[in-house]
Amino acid sequence: MGSGLKYIFADALTDTYTAAQGTAGAADNILQQMLQEQKGKIRFDEDGNAYRFVVDGSSDTRVKGDVVCYDLSLAGAALFDTILTPATADLALLAGVCLSAIPDLGYGYIQISGYNATVNVDHPGTTAIVALDSIKGADGLAYAVKDVVLGTAPTVASHIMALEGTGTSTISSANTTNIMAIIKCQPLGG
Repeated sequence: MGSGLKYIFADALTDTYTAAQGTAGAADNILQQMLQEQKGKIRFDEDGNAYRFVVDGSSDTRVKGDVVCYDLSLAGAALFDTILTPATADLALLAGVCLSAIPDLGYGYIQISGYNATVNVDHPGTTAIVALDSIKGADGLAYAVKDVVLGTAPTVASHIMALEGTGTSTISSANTTNIMAIIKCQPLGG
């Protein structure tokens, strides 16, 4: 249910931008200004799902479904502008799931709340994920791993709830798959 207010956005949730497009002196100054102003901002869709426009703070190319964390070394509002591959220091603040491929040091949207059909998870990992398990980011990985089972409090405030399992196949843990999930990352800042 919406508020009745309608907003027009200059970009789609799957649009991404390169680092060069967002730097001062970019050929398209209007686009550069828009990218800088949008960083960290939250937008909602008609179903109540929440999204945040972010910049990738590392040289890792993101793919659709990647799980990312905020960079806790940043202070203030800048904390919610930048995403990284989950690392031990940043695991406490899971940012969300990438909606499309975000180029190295580029800009794009992550989903921070709501239903998502393409969350990358470890398949099957050390423990298979089953429906309603809490899943979270893991050190150095761009995909989610099992946290705890239904009925047990998640170990981190921002987490993802699996809506389906990964099964019990013997695929090595180096492989990933996509599952449907509910993202429950805290929509802080913005």
